Amino acid sequence: MKDCKLIADYENGEGEVKLSDRFNDENSLLRADILQDWMGLLTFAYNVALSDMRAEWSTNRPKVMTKKDAALRLKNAGISGIEAKHIFDALNSPNRASSGAYGNALRYR
Repeated sequence: MKDCKLIADYENGEGEVKLSDRFNDENSLLRADILQDWMGLLTFAYNVALSDMRAEWSTNRPKVMTKKDAALRLKNAGISGIEAKHIFDALNSPNRASSGAYGNALRYR
């Protein structure tokens, strides 16, 4: 099926899926099967990209984000005020186990 597309906005780091009317008109079993195939392939590609990113970070990036960089990333993500302070504090805590979804969005690319 060549009428569905993955679209990447390289300037903003965003992506979207455009499903065609033909795809949406197909029976539910076929749609679910195709979506499961795509999810598996995209998950593999995502895991490869994460592995590459972690390798780059381990050699090229500082472990702790500066306040200025964190503020800019939080602002760009639409997060402000006390929520932004809590996220920044969690990211820079010396004993943090994981920073979760916010940390993933805020870390260096």
